[in-house]
Amino acid sequence: MGVGEAASIESPEQAFDKIWMEEHLSYCLQAIRNEIEPHAYEAFRLYALEERSPEEVCAQVGMEPAQLYRLKYKVTQRLADKMRELLGDEELEAE
Repeated sequence: MGVGEAASIESPEQAFDKIWMEEHLSYCLQAIRNEIEPHAYEAFRLYALEERSPEEVCAQVGMEPAQLYRLKYKVTQRLADKMRELLGDEELEAE
C-alpha cells in the first residue's frame, strides 16, 4: 500500500459522518422536492445533481438558461437553509 492509498482510507467515524451528512442531504432534497413544481425539481436535479449541461437541461425542460441559473441559486439557498435548520450552523461548518 502506497503513501497516498493509506491517506484515502476512512476511519469508521469518518465513514459514519459521511453517511450521516448524505442522509440529511437526501432528507432535505426530498423536502424541497415536495415544495416546488415537479418540472422545476427535475431541472435542478439534471443540472445540479447530475451535472448535465445547461443547454441540454433547458432543451429537455423548456427553460431559458437564465431561469435555470436562478432556479439553481434559489434551490441551493433553500437547501442550505434546510440543512442549517436540521443540523445547526456549527455542524455544517465542521464539514
